[in-house]
Amino acid sequence: MRFGVAVLDAYLEFLAVRSRPNTVVAVAYDLKVFFTVVGKPPRGVVAADVLAFVTAQYAGGPARRLQVAGERDGVSARTLRRRLSSVRAVRVPARPR
Repeated sequence: MRFGVAVLDAYLEFLAVRSRPNTVVAVAYDLKVFFTVVGKPPRGVVAADVLAFVTAQYAGGPARRLQVAGERDGVSARTLRRRLSSVRAVRVPARPR
């Protein structure tokens, strides 16, 4: 999977060398969910965007169409932690607003 964003594509290539294919697919999906909800390129993300993402995920907000069928309104705490971990691993710093 490619995003067409250098930092994301480079991270997925790095991950593909050291992780199992299912891990790469899961991380790519988590990144897709995050950047779809945030609606900004990696360098444009600020801390407020991350907080809005957390709120939307717990509430079942804008990313509802990206959630696995059969999930409750919001995602579980475990899913949210995994998604945030995937985003954090890319090393795209959240700038203070």
